[in-house]
Amino acid sequence: RVAQQEQAISMLQAERVRLREAMETLNAGRAEIDSKLSTAFTEKGLMQSHLEQFRAEKEQLQLRAQQASSENAALRSRLVGLEKMVQDYQDETSSLQERCQLLREEKEGLQQQQTVAHQSRQSVAPYMQGVQGAAL
Repeated sequence: RVAQQEQAISMLQAERVRLREAMETLNAGRAEIDSKLSTAFTEKGLMQSHLEQFRAEKEQLQLRAQQASSENAALRSRLVGLEKMVQDYQDETSSLQERCQLLREEKEGLQQQQTVAHQSRQSVAPYMQGVQGAAL
């Protein structure tokens, strides 16, 4: 009976040693897992920080793209206005050139009339002098 008790004590002590080793192994595994978990949380924090930075940059780029789009629309509108103004100036220039041509033609006509009138007066002048001299 004592042998059985000693054998049971020996088995319990062996079981206790085995359980202690298993517990130490589990504790070591837990420490490793805790370390990995801590690293994972740190990395998660860094990733979230990077994600927030990327979101902020994305918003900034979207804002800049919207501003560029608005500026492009304004420039297109201004360009259309300038093209219209240029067309109006070209039309006005064309109209003024036509008016100048008409005025030149009118001037030439008036000069021709003046020349004809002057020539008529010169050809009538000797005759008029003769008539005036005869009347005296």
